[in-house]
Amino acid sequence: MRTPFAITLSAVLLGGCFGAPPNEKLLAGLCQDIFVGDTEVIGMLAGEAGTDIDTYCNCYAASIVSDLAKTSVHKDVLNEIAVAREGTMRGAEDAAGHVEELIKSGEIDTFTEDQLDAIGEDFQRISEAMNENGGACPVAD
Repeated sequence: MRTPFAITLSAVLLGGCFGAPPNEKLLAGLCQDIFVGDTEVIGMLAGEAGTDIDTYCNCYAASIVSDLAKTSVHKDVLNEIAVAREGTMRGAEDAAGHVEELIKSGEIDTFTEDQLDAIGEDFQRISEAMNENGGACPVAD
């Protein structure tokens, strides 16, 4: 199964880095993986959230890590979306749609459609909070 292997490998590689805790670094990296190169998302972040991908992904990760159960599901979902984008022309939204189809077909059973949707809502909530905060992350450091 690719998901646990990829997450384990990423955690080991990121574990040696200084700075943010490993889960935060892992989530920020996965966020980057799903959004980098997606011109639609880049434009949305600049226009609606007043920020760039780096700042957004770091804020996203800092916002999620406070809830261990949520962190675990987010890592699984983001990893699957990143895999769905890999080597394709899919943007983040299309990759998430592909992941949804994999859930429906039973190929992914580590999380549900509702959990996938909830993560999309978390992304939107964080974007809106950054917009209301002038593009800065509202999570206290």
